[in-house]
Amino acid sequence: MCDKYGSSFFETPLEIKVGISFNVKEGIEPIHGLRHFPTKDTSGWYIWAGDYSDDPDFF
Repeated sequence: MCDKYGSSFFETPLEIKVGISFNVKEGIEPIHGLRHFPTKDTSGWYIWAGDYSDDPDFF
């Protein structure tokens, strides 16, 4: 996928966090993904379905 879109590959260790909203498992589409730079204990990945919410409990 990285090659297809001309992006660099950054491996995500299995022991760090990914932010996934609860609505992903409700079958809502489309599924969105956004990656910020990783930090000490987070991958930087945030995944959500449908509309984004800035509610602090969204992820």
